[in-house]
Amino acid sequence: MTEDRRLREKLAKLAAGAEALENGRRRLSPPPGGDLLTAILSEIDETILGRRITFEAEDGRRLAVEVANRRLLRLVDVPPDTADTPGLFDPLGQDSDEVLPAVVAAMRRLAEEQNSLLVATAPLDGASEPDVLGRSVAALARVAETEAPSGTADAGGGFAASISGLATALRRFDPSPSAPSGAQAARLEALDEDALAAIVGRVGPQDARAGRFILLSAGTDADALFIGCESEDIVLAALVPAARSGEVISLWRAASSAA
Repeated sequence: MTEDRRLREKLAKLAAGAEALENGRRRLSPPPGGDLLTAILSEIDETILGRRITFEAEDGRRLAVEVANRRLLRLVDVPPDTADTPGLFDPLGQDSDEVLPAVVAAMRRLAEEQNSLLVATAPLDGASEPDVLGRSVAALARVAETEAPSGTADAGGGFAASISGLATALRRFDPSPSAPSGAQAARLEALDEDALAAIVGRVGPQDARAGRFILLSAGTDADALFIGCESEDIVLAALVPAARSGEVISLWRAASSAA
């Protein structure tokens, strides 16, 4: 699914009216052909910036999660009868396979016997740490033995689309380099292949570059230059706000991870 289609579906959902309730909460209903577990996964999959999302059932049970870059970073609160699994509230990473069934069970427990949930969203108290990768919705859906929400992207290939609203300029260098795009495109136009080769040379030898990156910054008040190696021969250059470089790094690592 393209990012344009994802945006259209999101706008259609909002236009259809997730009803605004008191205290900024809204009502979350199952999607057509899906259930509330799918709806919870969709909420995670649609969240780019760091957010705490709290889902509440009619009987007062809650599930609170921290999310960024369309990935579940950790659980914060779960229904009382699902909270006894060791490590359930630890940050999620590549070594979290053993706890994922308990994570999914907590989501499923909240959703069962409910027609809808109340949802409240708030920014995280602090920026998500770059080394906390979280787990993708696709990984959660596999554990749940259900289909991932429409549009869920597993790792790979989604980095440029993910930062399109964050970067001030983008340029891809491959065997047929494209022209830069964005408000600051002219600055990347000056990045010729000789200058790029000098920067990429600091990333490592060509046969070991895939998935690696380098971030060059002159301070938090200026744009930083992000150079990421999608493969041995394809490099993406982006100008991003230096103050948000942690988010960019997390997005890159998420897109480079198959989990």
